[in-house]
Amino acid sequence: MARESSRAEGRAESVDRLLVVAHAAFWWASAVIFSTLIWASPALGYDLVQAALGGALLAAMGVVSSLVAGFPRAALLAPQSVVLRTSLVLLLWFGVFAGYTYRFGGSSALVASTLVPTLVLMIVLLGSWAAVALLVQSAIAREGQALRVERALADVREQRLARLRSQLAPHFICNALNAIATRVDEAPRAAQRMLADLGDLVRDALQDPGDRGTVRDELTRLEPYLQLERARFEDQLALELAAAPEVLDHDLPPLLLQPLVENAIRHGTAAPGHPLAVRIELCRGAGGELVASVTNPGRLGASARPGQGVGVENVRRRLRELYPGRHELALFEDQGRVVASLRLWDAAP
Repeated sequence: MARESSRAEGRAESVDRLLVVAHAAFWWASAVIFSTLIWASPALGYDLVQAALGGALLAAMGVVSSLVAGFPRAALLAPQSVVLRTSLVLLLWFGVFAGYTYRFGGSSALVASTLVPTLVLMIVLLGSWAAVALLVQSAIAREGQALRVERALADVREQRLARLRSQLAPHFICNALNAIATRVDEAPRAAQRMLADLGDLVRDALQDPGDRGTVRDELTRLEPYLQLERARFEDQLALELAAAPEVLDHDLPPLLLQPLVENAIRHGTAAPGHPLAVRIELCRGAGGELVASVTNPGRLGASARPGQGVGVENVRRRLRELYPGRHELALFEDQGRVVASLRLWDAAP
């Protein structure tokens, strides 16, 4: 949002500068036209220097009357206001021009051949200025509407992501509490350690890490959860973590790995007499993308029940929001093991 606000402020400043330059250029061109008309008017009989001074004086009076009417920034007001202010400029200027012509040319100068063409010229010039102002205003309105739509979409996106994060955190905490409850009576010290790990999880959840992070951050965040599960299952669970050093600083949004690991532990099926072996591996793919995989023994969907799979579905939704067209999440079976494979590509330059 801060970036969008900065962009909007930059656009407003550019429009202001454009209007100021256009206003100055309009009255400079008017001065040239006025000087030419005065010099060419036989009723006035001015030479070129006098005509140039007269044209400059008339243009200066036009600038003053225009500024009094609120231009150039009046171009950003409502269309009715632009038309009214333009008409005011026209009346003020034409009154000054008629007075100037009478003062220096006498009544003989106040003839249709002098006043009418000048009035028509001013109507054309100020009408053009009003048209430009209205076009600028229309363009600004369209851009403002587009910016409001963009902001609304960003707000909706942030709300969706916040809701997804709020769904994830209670989901993890409830599972952790259930794990601790099974250990309180039979292994109080283990339960205490699990409570400490749960405290780390809760503290991390309350900090709201947002949607930016690295593999290193995610592994640090994942460790308390792994400790909880190790304490819960003891020798019935074998967790293996392998992370290539070159991917530790790779971008990875928070809470993407944990649901996949939790899903593997909850739905994995160990062979009789063997621990449930869950392997977490992170490396770089052939195209430079981050590859994260979580594998567990079992069959895909063999133990699925209504209400399960919430964490994986949330991961899918977050990936669609954060990595549109730049991610791949697949669940498949491979030689008696279920594999959750995640690939993330960096943003295109």
